[in-house]
Amino acid sequence: MKKILCIGGSGFIGGAYSREIVKRGFQVINYDLPEYSILDVQKLFNLIRQVDIVIHFAAMADVTVCIKELNATFETNIHGTYNVAKLCAQEYKPLIFISTCCVYGNSLDELETENSLPMAAEPYAVSKVAGEYILRGMPHLKYAMLRIGTVYGPGMREALFTYIALDAVKNGKTIRIDGDGAQSRQLIYIDDLIDGICRTTQKIDELPNGIILNLCGTEKTSAIETMETAEKVVGKFAVFVHREQRYGQTFHENISVERAERYLGWRPTTKFYDGMLYTFKSDPRFK
Repeated sequence: MKKILCIGGSGFIGGAYSREIVKRGFQVINYDLPEYSILDVQKLFNLIRQVDIVIHFAAMADVTVCIKELNATFETNIHGTYNVAKLCAQEYKPLIFISTCCVYGNSLDELETENSLPMAAEPYAVSKVAGEYILRGMPHLKYAMLRIGTVYGPGMREALFTYIALDAVKNGKTIRIDGDGAQSRQLIYIDDLIDGICRTTQKIDELPNGIILNLCGTEKTSAIETMETAEKVVGKFAVFVHREQRYGQTFHENISVERAERYLGWRPTTKFYDGMLYTFKSDPRFK
């Protein structure tokens, strides 16, 4: 039985991954705050040397918080990733790095593929681009990088707009929409995402070294459409106001998942409305 060090395994995505990958025959060691920090090189070393695979979820990921806390963002997301990558290379342990589709920003390409030039325009996305280049430049490192879309589902972070929309419509709160609300995302349901990450884990020895894979939804959903979906799911009308556009906003995504389909046999299957409905019915915070 292969043993995985799951860095950031207490979070929404890391926790869901840990539960599923165990079902697929792996053993998981969770490495997360407050006991374990990716800035603590000695603790990282002690555990990386004991496992077969390392997967790195840990990051400061709330875009608004990252803008306000630049020092902590870059220390955690860049220096922390350097620590993980260096130790994995040193111990010859394959690394799966969880990056983000936010690295594409407002891409110059009509279709955003893994070969598109990153156009990150806010601190979180920029820190993930830096993390990707750290892996690329690390001698002797076996790795795969997963650029994941904005993920939602039961247990999701309350800072996500999908959560905010459902919660606000249910409870009559005012939703604040950045700009005109036309900015769109290829949102991905948690179960679809976890399947893609688990398939990567299972195939890590077969995949080309340094491969980048996009794991995101195929539907393009705007902020306004997300709010309208929440209205349909909850059965109430939303109260909303527009506010100034967010710094570094990505306006549209047109991201290809063809490479993930080719190498992993993976495509997302959950329709956005269905995922939101199940989330609303099963997440106890909406009861």
